[in-house]
Amino acid sequence: MTRITRTLIAILVFQFSIGAAAPAGVPVDQGSPERGGTTGSPTGHSISGGTLSERIRVIYGIVQYHKAGIDLPPVMVYIHEDYDGCNGHPGLFNKDGAGNRIDLCGNVVRHELAHVWTYHNLTDATRAEYVEYANLPTWGDQSYRHAQRGIEQAANIIAWYVGKQPLSPQEIELNAEFLRPYEMEFLHRYEMLTSTA
Repeated sequence: MTRITRTLIAILVFQFSIGAAAPAGVPVDQGSPERGGTTGSPTGHSISGGTLSERIRVIYGIVQYHKAGIDLPPVMVYIHEDYDGCNGHPGLFNKDGAGNRIDLCGNVVRHELAHVWTYHNLTDATRAEYVEYANLPTWGDQSYRHAQRGIEQAANIIAWYVGKQPLSPQEIELNAEFLRPYEMEFLHRYEMLTSTA
């Protein structure tokens, strides 16, 4: 964790503890720091439930997307104590059918945020192109295994990119020989998914 990241988290913890206003776009505490309170922000993001550290993990995920240049629509995040709230999964997307809700029962914040972004930004043509490129049977048919669905691969790739502290095109060009082959393939797939958005 970098010094800047540690400093940002310390500031957020302090602001949560005194109820101070956070920088624009960063959620601020509007409820109890104990499990069950609600956190909202001027950008429309909200967090319900969870401990202070779980909420900070969500805020950090949103900040990582912002740093990567990926604009998220308003997201409603519900943090649950056990996997029952996510139908037995570590996370769940689109429980409300509007494409803005994620439920978290494990540490899959970036992955679930990627689902929100793809839901609102990918065209049917981009989805079809990705399915064909990756030689997958489907974009989102849940009768197929997780790894066989384009929607899940896309969320994994975008979450990977956001978590890698994204490289600029110049850095990629200068360091291409040092990147692992799978990283180059992931970067290609990331560009395929995000270039039309």
